[in-house]
Amino acid sequence: ERKFTRKLTSLEHPYQRKGSMVFFGEEVAAGLAYFRGGQAAADITAARDAGRLQGAITEFIELHAEGSDRTDGCLSSDDNGGAPISGKATFSGATAAGKPNWEEVKAGKTRPTTIGDTGLTGKLQKGVAHGSLVSGATNCDINSPRNGFKLNDSGGNGADVTAHVPKMAAEIINLGATGLEIPKMAPISQTSGHHEFLQSIVKAAKCSQHRLQKAAVEKLDEAQKKPRFKKATETYLQNKRSGDADDEESRQRAIKTAYGDDDGMRKVLYAHPDGQPIPKAALGTDAATTLGQITDIGDLIRLYFYYSDMNKQKLLEAEKKLQEVEAKTATKSAAEKEKECNTKGKDNQDECDKLKDQGCVFNKDGNDGEKCTLKKEVKEKLEKANQETGETTTDKCGIEKPPGDCEKVQGTKPKGKNVVCGWIDYIDGKGKVEPACRSSSFLINKKVALSMAFVFVSLLFLMILK
Repeated sequence: ERKFTRKLTSLEHPYQRKGSMVFFGEEVAAGLAYFRGGQAAADITAARDAGRLQGAITEFIELHAEGSDRTDGCLSSDDNGGAPISGKATFSGATAAGKPNWEEVKAGKTRPTTIGDTGLTGKLQKGVAHGSLVSGATNCDINSPRNGFKLNDSGGNGADVTAHVPKMAAEIINLGATGLEIPKMAPISQTSGHHEFLQSIVKAAKCSQHRLQKAAVEKLDEAQKKPRFKKATETYLQNKRSGDADDEESRQRAIKTAYGDDDGMRKVLYAHPDGQPIPKAALGTDAATTLGQITDIGDLIRLYFYYSDMNKQKLLEAEKKLQEVEAKTATKSAAEKEKECNTKGKDNQDECDKLKDQGCVFNKDGNDGEKCTLKKEVKEKLEKANQETGETTTDKCGIEKPPGDCEKVQGTKPKGKNVVCGWIDYIDGKGKVEPACRSSSFLINKKVALSMAFVFVSLLFLMILK
């Protein structure tokens, strides 16, 4: 795991590596914020509502296209009021745009130029008067005065609908006093009086302001303009604090020094991480895999647990060795101090008295070579410390007990901890995850392990987003 970590982060300079990692973290945070916040829901809602508008327009066009026979109809093949079309198959030229587009929507698609931030653009922006809209119309039943609307009484004088305004094609076409017309299509807002159909298309057009995008940092001049990359640069390449003033010239020099040119930027941020090998055991496969090939969320989760469990196992082993060393060191210290008194005191009271500040005392009845010995209270204190270090963290924590009793264990608390033992998950010798009462010194190391796992997850998640 350490070897893989070094490979993954083996950039030329530590500050370069840190800056890149912070940038990746910011990218992941931005992606998660998009899904966690209300932007994704707003975009989906706008797309749904815009779909309703498209459906209303499509139904109007297809009905009148298929309901005409070149003699009687409401749709002309051009803007000059020529003969009515006969079926939607006769759409041609500019009118071909009236056909719905069923192609798959793909990333990078731009919105239609006919939709602006405040409404429709082009010919419909200022509306189309009745005379211009229906010039040359031939026997179109819906093109009739409002007091004689022939849609429901084509053989008579028509229905009198002056009390209200019939609207068609998602309210883009209205029935005016003398016949069909198109009102102004901009500005459109919640207070403009336009139907929700039209309001939704403006909202949908603004979805590009929300969409999840990775920062374009494949070129140096692009990178230095991106807020998330600038933040990482200022922190790790310029050693700036959050409140320090921005210095664009200094930042440009720092980026240039760290990455060199555009190729260097791409190598550090994309090519280098993409090419890092994934251990076969991590994915349970015999096929060679690199970090850049990970696209499946299931593989992502699997990798997270692989490195998380590996870190836990390594830390457990290190914890055990550390406890053994501490216990041996404490035992050796008491014995060595006793030996120092024996050796330096030389069975001579005057020489032994010189060692009082080291805990030595002269015992005339002691054995030869041991008359200058360690004080009883000093020896007991050292032995007690040894017992608490060795037994409390190893034996007392290791004894099987319920979680509620684990934190009640008495003894010497590891530095920076409020309890001697803690209930944690760990990997046993076979790799199985089990809950157990262990020394609380492991808890702080566990956070380090999880933070390393997060680095891998951040990189992998970024690969999926791109």
